[in-house]
Amino acid sequence: MKLISIKPSTVSGKKLTAKFCACKTGNNSCPDKDKVTIHFGSATSTTYAEGASDEKRDAYIARHKVNENWDKINAGSLSRYVLWSHKSLKEGIAEFKRRFHC
Repeated sequence: MKLISIKPSTVSGKKLTAKFCACKTGNNSCPDKDKVTIHFGSATSTTYAEGASDEKRDAYIARHKVNENWDKINAGSLSRYVLWSHKSLKEGIAEFKRRFHC
């Protein structure tokens, strides 16, 4: 899948929305039936990308690694790599794209 965009979520309680294209073109012109939308991140928490401490990041990772599958594209991996891997959202998005080749 190709990452098209990450924008603020329209779903109550979620921080961001990632839109992906699952078709072969891999761009924003793919048909709606081939687009995948994933809402992720808690709207109420301050993430590492928003200035949370290293300790809070470490606690997030320890708490979630037990139940999350960070090896495939899903809300958990988006949260882990976009919001909790780097001190900026831009760097987090780059990390997610690098890991998942999207």
